[in-house]
Amino acid sequence: IERCNASRWGGGIVTYSGSHVEMDGSVIGECHATISGGFDIWGGGSTLLARNSVRGATQTCKQRARPPCVQHFPTSPAPRQTVENCTAEVQAGAGALWGGVDAMLIDCRVLQCHSSNINGGITVMGGGFLEMIRGTVTGCTCNKLGGAMQTYTGGKILLVEVLIADCQTTGDQNDGGGIHMLDGTVTMRGGAIRNCEALNADGGALAVKGAGCEVQLSGVTVHGCRALYGGFLRLYAGTVRLADVSIEECNGAIIWAEDTVHAERVRVVKAIGMNLYGTSSWTDCTFSDGNIWIAAGTHTFTRTTFARYGLTIASGSIMTMLDSHFSECTGRCLSVEGGTMVLRNTAF
Repeated sequence: IERCNASRWGGGIVTYSGSHVEMDGSVIGECHATISGGFDIWGGGSTLLARNSVRGATQTCKQRARPPCVQHFPTSPAPRQTVENCTAEVQAGAGALWGGVDAMLIDCRVLQCHSSNINGGITVMGGGFLEMIRGTVTGCTCNKLGGAMQTYTGGKILLVEVLIADCQTTGDQNDGGGIHMLDGTVTMRGGAIRNCEALNADGGALAVKGAGCEVQLSGVTVHGCRALYGGFLRLYAGTVRLADVSIEECNGAIIWAEDTVHAERVRVVKAIGMNLYGTSSWTDCTFSDGNIWIAAGTHTFTRTTFARYGLTIASGSIMTMLDSHFSECTGRCLSVEGGTMVLRNTAF
């Protein structure tokens, strides 16, 4: 399916309630639509199954209110499925899953998709569920709200060994160069987020902006992501859990968090620093070459190592440090400007 156009949505494929589409070794290429140039799946009970090779969707989109949908991309031997060179005027350059969705993409690629407005890659909303395994989302761009992916109104995303790279938002809103969340959950197991940018906004890799948002990253590498604030993460509201995450060479206060962060075995290398406002806990973590500003809230560091890394504790904040260690500080290891600091079994 190549070089197809739809005046509204679903340039390659659109499904309605109760529909089922199965593709094996197929191609969707250079298709255009108002929304969801490659695939647009909506309506209760709809499914899309794609195996082997799905390739190339372009989108031109406009917002609309309509029922949600179900999409499913199951098992896929080689060659990889691909959605490529997609463009959208409003939303979801690669495709969209609208509510009640159960989607699976295995060994898929989403490449160089674009939206002139919202979300250059895949949108998941309305309680939809996207599972992506061993895939890549590369070079997707938009003006705002998630270069690679976007979730809201209860959308759920599970990424297993997925690479998100070189995605970008170009607008001046607090957007998320990689993933943008207004609501819902994002779980990422293994894989990496590399060189994603929100240069005129916040959250180079990830922007989390809703009280109901839940994020879990485990075994993930975040490298070279950039933003005005939160080169890795800009957290306005929600809960973020990090385990065995490596954050490398990101800028713009790599984490700017105003709500809850729980971290275990996180490694931070050559990153400018972090601004913490809400509540956080850090266990068995390592920080090198940067600084942390504890601006407000309550924060606990346990068995944490700081190498060439300093902390500033602002008035009104509470910081507890247990069984931790500072080394090679080039300035002050700790600067206490107010608030409460508790140190137990901590070495300098």
